Amino acid sequence: MIIIALVNIVYEGKDITRDIAPFITAFTFTDNSGGQSDDISLTLQDRGSLWLNDWTPSKGDTIQAAIVGDVASLRCGAFETDEISYSMPPHILTIKAVSCAVRKNSRWENHNRSWENTTLHEIASDIAQSAGLSLFYDAEDFPVDRREQTHTADLPFIEELCRSYGLSVKVSDEKLIIFSEEDYSGHDAQLIITPDDTRLISARFTSKSAEIFRKAHVRYHHPVKDEVYEAEYEDECTEGSGRELEVYERVDSNEQALSVAKGTLSRVNSREITASLTLKGSPDFCAGVNVMLDGFGMFSGKYFIDKASHSAGISGWTVSLSLKMGGEAKKSVKKYKAHSRVKVPTSTASQGGVLLADDSEGY
Repeated sequence: MIIIALVNIVYEGKDITRDIAPFITAFTFTDNSGGQSDDISLTLQDRGSLWLNDWTPSKGDTIQAAIVGDVASLRCGAFETDEISYSMPPHILTIKAVSCAVRKNSRWENHNRSWENTTLHEIASDIAQSAGLSLFYDAEDFPVDRREQTHTADLPFIEELCRSYGLSVKVSDEKLIIFSEEDYSGHDAQLIITPDDTRLISARFTSKSAEIFRKAHVRYHHPVKDEVYEAEYEDECTEGSGRELEVYERVDSNEQALSVAKGTLSRVNSREITASLTLKGSPDFCAGVNVMLDGFGMFSGKYFIDKASHSAGISGWTVSLSLKMGGEAKKSVKKYKAHSRVKVPTSTASQGGVLLADDSEGY
């Protein structure tokens, strides 16, 4: 039997904490690898109209959530109520909440400031401090001549800035997390899944050539230095495409131009092959982890977990995975033509793969 534990609503300013687990009929926790914040959705039955009257939640209330199974648990973290809806009959309350790390001022309050002769890490550190977050930076650092934040909120600004350097941003558990998806996709697979895996419920695969590029080209004329910085990067693993991607980003050196070309091409081509899997719930399935799919023919290979949506309710605990594979990761497909089964580690201990949470807490 699966239950939701540690699901509480803390009424801000009222010093009241309620265990709402007995009221929950459905719960979903979405763990994103980057670009979006983690979120949860709860559906509660309210036959006694408590939630419509005395226990009415407020936007901004805090929810602590975890999924507890028979043999394993998944601590989801702290979330801030973002949307509340109510319907009748039957009396149903639905709450949607986003990671508490995504504070209101970080999302909506615009700032104006500038940096000179600094680094991307230093800018990220300033943004994290301003947003009330700690910084987890696991990527190459880049020198920055000058950058301006003009009438832009902190998180959208740092997301766009990091994206221009080919890096990904995630906000989770009071942390601003910056990493290279390309680097993490290159790490060893932490899990293996086969067609006869008892955890597997369903699988769907897609391979496409549209919007897939052979090479990326960056060219930028620096207005202050009056110099042109340029670089090109080619992905030899791309199939069925000879297209070139023109990247328009500000760069401060030829070296940075190459990094931007490589990172952008990797991000764009990472969805050349995608998979959607539904499995029995487990804390092993986390965004940012690589998994090996073995025995799926042309779709076998090492995939990156882009999103893991954990759902729990009366019927049990399941997880839906959004997987992607492209570029260098596709080399793993060729190995399966010669080897029908390849053993990989089953541990989810972070080797750079589980960057998005504290493993000891079961994220």
